[in-house]
Amino acid sequence: MLMKKKRYFAILLCSAVFATGLLAGCADDVMLAGKDGDRYQNVEGTWCSLRDVETRRLRQTVGLYDDQPLEFDLYVEMSHTERRAVDLDITIDAEYLRTYNEQNGTEYAVYPALSLVSIADDGAAVVVPGYKESETVRVTIEKNASVAEGEVYAIPFSLTSRTDGVGVTQQGAHYMLFVENWGV
Repeated sequence: MLMKKKRYFAILLCSAVFATGLLAGCADDVMLAGKDGDRYQNVEGTWCSLRDVETRRLRQTVGLYDDQPLEFDLYVEMSHTERRAVDLDITIDAEYLRTYNEQNGTEYAVYPALSLVSIADDGAAVVVPGYKESETVRVTIEKNASVAEGEVYAIPFSLTSRTDGVGVTQQGAHYMLFVENWGV
């Protein structure tokens, strides 16, 4: 008889815990405030970030050698799918490098030949309806004689949305490419 009471009590306790979890999970008015609440700023809405196809990261280091152009692909990743096409622009943003250096305590110089950096389709990226990723956008970097051997330069790219209701995350708004002349 004592075992039946313990079993009954355990089942009752588990049911109460389960019901409490269900009710707490249904709350619509959860308030997040302060520093910890800031990390949840992008929960609602559709947000985009600019990434490298190979590493899927927000930055990468590459080397130039043999006077060959360097080609790589970027893409845009979204937090949710949309029922409409999302139009975005990828541009080179040399001004962002100053902000990056200040935030990270670095002193990178901008790639000295930005005119030799080209972005396919004038940097236009599109995420088609029902998808969370854009087609890739090819970036080509021509080597320049003014690029010192062993020196690391930065090329900052920025992402902007041209579609109402689709934003760009603060962190994902920029992609940093670090370029080094390996001289081989």
